[in-house]
Amino acid sequence: MIEENKSKWSNFGNWTECTESCGGCGIRWRNRECLKKKDECNCIGWISIIDDLFN
Repeated sequence: MIEENKSKWSNFGNWTECTESCGGCGIRWRNRECLKKKDECNCIGWISIIDDLFN
């Protein structure tokens, strides 16, 4: 069996607090961590998710 050399991410963390009051023009985000790099390169994919609060 050949082991694939794939990157591995942690789960995303909790959302941050809003940068502005809810309903304003703020954002919030959550991050994850690269646990295993692929071929000494960074993980492939997004490290953060950003949510706008324009609603």
